[in-house]
Amino acid sequence: GQPLKLQPRQLEMLVLLSLNPEGLSGDQFAALLSRDEHVARSSLKAGLSRLRDVIPVASQPYRLLPAVQADYLDVMALVQAGRVADALRRYEGPLLPASDAPGIAEYRELLQAALRQAVLDHRDPALLSELALKLGDDLEVWELALERMDAGDPRRAVVTSRVRQLRVAYA
Repeated sequence: GQPLKLQPRQLEMLVLLSLNPEGLSGDQFAALLSRDEHVARSSLKAGLSRLRDVIPVASQPYRLLPAVQADYLDVMALVQAGRVADALRRYEGPLLPASDAPGIAEYRELLQAALRQAVLDHRDPALLSELALKLGDDLEVWELALERMDAGDPRRAVVTSRVRQLRVAYA
């Protein structure tokens, strides 16, 4: 119920543990944390020690003891439930965009791709416009938003301008 102050590596560990509630072996955890086995092992031990100072983490397998609620978990659950508009509203942007931990990067891409595909399949111009703004430079989403918009839609001028900009940038 309180905000936690965590270092970037601790935050990565917390996210990885939250994505694997059944737990992770040391080897699994290290592989999700870094491509370099030596760095992963040393980071894992030191990071877990610091993480345990603020949140209970069980060993063998490593897992979080308290229940965790997070926006990235909510977004995926909403997508899977077919609640596309709610998922898009809950999506704040890429998960830990500065992280290069393999497990974080993989989930970040999966989450964005699942949300993107759900919105594309839904084909609602308002959702497409909102997604386009959140993704920034995804020409396909901007074009589909423009295609689906009514001529009198007040967002049309912005969407049209962005499509033109991206077409020039990609040309």
